[in-house]
Amino acid sequence: MHFSKIAAMTITAFVTTVMADNCFEGYLYCSGNLLSQGDYAQTINSALEARNQPTDQRTIQRALFACLVDGEIAFNQLCEGNCVNEPFGSQKNDHC
Repeated sequence: MHFSKIAAMTITAFVTTVMADNCFEGYLYCSGNLLSQGDYAQTINSALEARNQPTDQRTIQRALFACLVDGEIAFNQLCEGNCVNEPFGSQKNDHC
């Protein structure tokens, strides 16, 4: 019985940690914030490819993404200059 409680608490903590790494729905994110908070490398490439954008490093660094349901992202725009990362979780959109 004691083992079951510990296992349940461990699983709950793990799920919470995984959820915390997702972006927040409705906000815009630069790739830098996405990469520093979660495993978004392949997701970024897929989002760029879906909009016929190149996936080179320069494009990735200048790309701005919209956070959708369950941490999914969609390409929003390519910044002419740098994409500016706001502090993650600050409830402010990243921007060009």
